[in-house]
Amino acid sequence: MFKEPSFLKKANLFQPILVVVISIIGGTPMEGANTGKIVLLIILGAAFIVWHVECQRLLNRNRETREHACALKNRSAALYKKTYAALSGEYENFANKLNGESCREAKTDGSRGTTESFNGACLFLCSTIAAALAEYKNSLVFEVLYIQAERRKDQTLLHVIGYAQGEHNNDTPSLLAQPPRPVTKTPAMLDEQLFAERHLSPLVLSSPEEVQRSFFRKRNQPPEEKYMQYLAIPVLSKRNEIIGLIEIAVKKNPFISPVTMLEAHELADVKSWLYHLKDHFLLFHEIERAVRDGFP
Repeated sequence: MFKEPSFLKKANLFQPILVVVISIIGGTPMEGANTGKIVLLIILGAAFIVWHVECQRLLNRNRETREHACALKNRSAALYKKTYAALSGEYENFANKLNGESCREAKTDGSRGTTESFNGACLFLCSTIAAALAEYKNSLVFEVLYIQAERRKDQTLLHVIGYAQGEHNNDTPSLLAQPPRPVTKTPAMLDEQLFAERHLSPLVLSSPEEVQRSFFRKRNQPPEEKYMQYLAIPVLSKRNEIIGLIEIAVKKNPFISPVTMLEAHELADVKSWLYHLKDHFLLFHEIERAVRDGFP
C-alpha cells in the first residue's frame, strides 16, 4: 500500500492558502500605478503555477509507480497461477501411471517399475517452469534442470532427471545437462559442490562476473561464457538431506542482442517461486519411493 508523499500533503494545504492570499491582494483597490502590488501578484501567480505543475508531476509519478508495482505483482502471480494450474492435472496423470504400474508384476527385487513415471513427472515440472518463466520474461534465454543424486557404495552420481529450455534457446544443452557426473572432493562445477557440501539454502549468482568467479571450481577448466546468471534451489528430504537440485541457468545467445537478464526484483520473484515449487519435486520423490518400496 502506497503512502501519499509528504510534499503532496503540504501542497494540499499550501495551495488553498496561496489562492486566498492572491485573492485578497488582487481584490484590494489599486491606487494609481501600484507597481509593487502588480509585481507581487505576478510572483504569487507564477509560484502558484509552478507549485501546481510540480504537484501534478509528482501525482503522475506516484500513479506510475503504483501501476508498475501492480504490474510486477500480476507478473509474479502469473508464475504461480500457470504452474499450479498445470500441476493439478499432472498429479492425476502421475497417480494413474503409478496405479497402472502397481498392478503389474513386481520386479525380482520386490520393487515396482516407477522410474519412468517419476522421470516423466520431473520432466513435466521442468517444462512447466520453463513455459511460465518464458512468459514472465520475454526474450530470456535459459534452461531449467532437475538433478537427482544417486548414492552408490563408493560415490554419488548426479543425474539430469528433468530438462527444458526457453523458446529462444539454440537447442544446445549446456554443460549442466551432460551425462551423469560424479561428486568428488574436488568438484568441477558449483552444483557438484552443493551436493558434496550438503548445501541446504537457495543460491543465486546474479551477474556474469559472479558466475565466472563462483561456478567453475577447477582452475584449468575453461569458463562457460554463455552463462549469465544462475539459480539453484535444493530439494530436501524429511531428514534435511539434499536429494535433488532445481537449477535455472540464464544464458547468452549470440544471435539475440542485447542480452536479456533477470533484474534484481525478478531474481527475487523467481527464487521465491522456485522455493515453493521444490515441495512438489519432493512430493513426487515421496510418492515414487512409497510405490517402489511398497506402502506399509
